[in-house]
Amino acid sequence: MNMESEENRFGKKMNPEERGDSTGNRAAESRIDHETQNRIVRKISAVGIAGNILLSLFKLIAGIAGHSGAMLSDAVHSLSDVFATLIAFIGVKLAKKKADVRHPYGHDRFECVASLALGIILAATGIAIGMKAVQQIVLGSYGRLSAPGVIALVAAVVSIVSKEGMYWYTRHYAKILHSEAFMADAWHHRSDAFSSIGSLIGITAARMGFPIMDPVASVIICIFILKVACDIGKGALNNMMDESCG
Repeated sequence: MNMESEENRFGKKMNPEERGDSTGNRAAESRIDHETQNRIVRKISAVGIAGNILLSLFKLIAGIAGHSGAMLSDAVHSLSDVFATLIAFIGVKLAKKKADVRHPYGHDRFECVASLALGIILAATGIAIGMKAVQQIVLGSYGRLSAPGVIALVAAVVSIVSKEGMYWYTRHYAKILHSEAFMADAWHHRSDAFSSIGSLIGITAARMGFPIMDPVASVIICIFILKVACDIGKGALNNMMDESCG
């Protein structure tokens, strides 16, 4: 298999370090002792879970106080990140288990399973957000919505900055660990940053007298989420099947 020529789930060239393949895993383990790996995994998970819980609560309060459906949708997306990080943590921990009689080739595929689960969570989140937004647009109920408050705008900006920072933080350690699950979790953070950009645009337009743009922003968030979910799921399935990239 020519790993150097394989494209990652986002269409970019991805080297073995970024792929988190089993060969890279073993090479990484030869450079990083087991305790160091565990410490990094715990640190990434703690930062991801704590950060997402705080951000979700802030966006939820901002969405309610600011009368913004887009920000509430964004809060749900951030809340899904908490479960995503938990799944990535469990997947990585299981993948690090040594080979045994029943699993002579090790447990590396648990990372693929974790990534697939992340994709499913993202897809379910996106569909739920999209259905509610489309219903508001079709029924015309957006006309009865109050203009979003300034706090919703502030929450969108805070989300963009913090989630992009969490993306780079998680990506850095995912490359060190050669972890596909944490690399997927990093892109999950970035998808949240993208969705917050959609929220910012929609909230700004709604405040300028175009209330329909708030649910439209939720639809944009839905599209971003579904795109990332499909890419993560496809990448996980390809790695589980050892698909050739020829």
